Amino acid sequence: MVPTGISKFILELEERFPVDTWKINGIDIWPIIRVKIQTKINISINTKFTRKPASYVGYSNYGFFQKIIRVFSSLSKINSLNKADFIGTSNFSHRSVYKNEYYNKFYDPILDRVNSNGLIIEHNSKEFYSDYPIHNSSKVMFFEDLFYYRYFINSVLRKLKLYKPIKKIELKGYSDFLKELGTIKELNGLADEFELKKMEYLLFNLLTYKRVYSKIIKKTKPDYVFEICHYNVNSIALTIAANELGVPSVEIQHGGQPTVHMAYGVWTKVPDSGYNTIPEIYWNWDQESKENLDQWVSNNRHHKTIVLGNPWIDYFKSQLSNEEKKYVLYSLQPISFELIFPPYLVDFIKNNPEYKWWMRIHPTDINRKQDYLDFFNKNKIEDLVIFDDGSKLSLPETLSQSKLHITYSSGTLMEAAELGIKTIVLDTENAKNYFESYIEKGEAFAMNSDFGTLFNQVISLKSKTKISTKDFTSCFEELDKLKN
Repeated sequence: MVPTGISKFILELEERFPVDTWKINGIDIWPIIRVKIQTKINISINTKFTRKPASYVGYSNYGFFQKIIRVFSSLSKINSLNKADFIGTSNFSHRSVYKNEYYNKFYDPILDRVNSNGLIIEHNSKEFYSDYPIHNSSKVMFFEDLFYYRYFINSVLRKLKLYKPIKKIELKGYSDFLKELGTIKELNGLADEFELKKMEYLLFNLLTYKRVYSKIIKKTKPDYVFEICHYNVNSIALTIAANELGVPSVEIQHGGQPTVHMAYGVWTKVPDSGYNTIPEIYWNWDQESKENLDQWVSNNRHHKTIVLGNPWIDYFKSQLSNEEKKYVLYSLQPISFELIFPPYLVDFIKNNPEYKWWMRIHPTDINRKQDYLDFFNKNKIEDLVIFDDGSKLSLPETLSQSKLHITYSSGTLMEAAELGIKTIVLDTENAKNYFESYIEKGEAFAMNSDFGTLFNQVISLKSKTKISTKDFTSCFEELDKLKN
C-alpha cells in the first residue's frame, strides 16, 4: 500500500535510496523524478485533475526545405541577441490582460519599474497572441523561433545513431528503486515511467534545450536568469545551462509552496554543492513561503531563499485601495467540476441572487472554457455569474473589487491576503496542509459543514489592504547581496 500521504511516500523513497548521487550525463535527475512521481500518483489515484492540454507547436509535418529555412532562421535570430541584464522563461499562462495589452505578471513589472534591459523568452506561446498586443513586445522572443537549429541537428544525428542522449550513467541502486515502485499495485505502471528508455525522450529534449539556453546566455551575458515554474523542461534546461556558466538561476514564486509540494517541500538529501536541476535562489512572496523552503535550504550552501514580494500585486497596490467591492471572486482550478462546484455551492449561488459571482478560469485551463459555460447554463446560474477567461480584468483589479474570495485550493489565496481579502477554502482535506499559516492568522477559512453560515460570517469581516514588507523594485540589489 502507498503510505498515507504522497509526500510521505516519496520522502521514504528518498531516505532509502542514494538519490542525491543519481546523475545522467552529469545531470541530477532526482529532482525531476521526484516531482514526476507526485504528479503521476495524483493522476493514478484520483480523477480530480481534468486539465485539457494546450496544443503545442510541432515540426514533423514540415518538408525538408521548410526545415532548412527554419534552421537558418533560428540561427540568425539567436545570433542577433544582444546583452541583457536578465533573461526569464515564461509562457502564455503567465500573462494577463491589462489596459488592452498582454502583460507578463512576473517580468513586466520588473521591465517597467526596475530594469528595462531584460529579455523574456516564451515557450509554446506564439500562436496564442491574437486578441491583444504584447506589452514590452520588443523585449519578448519565442523559444520556438530560437531552438529549431539545435533540434534539427540533434534529431538528424540521433537518426544516424551518432547522438545518444544517455551517455554517462551514475544510478547506484536505481534498479532496486524501480522494483520498489513496481511492487505497488495501486500505482500500476508507475515504474515503467522511469525506465531509462522512457527517460531518453525527456533527456533528448532537456539536453537540446540546454544547448540552446547555453548559447542564449553566452550571447546575452545576463547577471541573472529567472524562471516561473522551475520543474518544467524549459526551466530545468535553463537552470542547468546557467549553473554550468556560473549565472545565478532564480525562480520567482508563482503560487503556494507548502511542504507537501514535492518541488518545494522538505528534502532529506541534497548534495552540498546543490542540485543542478533546481534553482540556486528562490524568490518568495512572503516569509511563510521562505520558512517552508528554509527547512531544507538552510542546511545547504548552494541553494538560497529570499523574500522579494509579489511583483504583480505590488505593481498595482497604489492604484487599488479605493475600488468598490462588488463581487465574490471564485478562483477556478483545472480539476473536476464535481469538486469545484459541489451541490451546496451551486444551491447557494442560486438561492442568494443578491451576490454577483466573478468566476475566473485558471490560465492553464482555457481549453475548458465552453465546458464552464455549458455547466452554468445547465445549472441555471449563468445570469448570476460573470465568467472571466482571463481577458476581462487582471487578477489584482478583480481582487480589489471583491468582497470575498473562494477557492478549492488555489494559491490565489496568498494574493487575496496581500490585498486584505478573506478566502474560504473548499478543499477540507488539504486546507491546513497548504494554507495553515493563513488560516491561523484569520486570512483564510477552511470549509465546514455549513457553507452558508461560514460565507455570511467571513463576508462580514472587514478587509484592509496590507503593505508588503518587501518591494520588488529593490530585487537586484537584494539578489546581489546573496552573492557575497
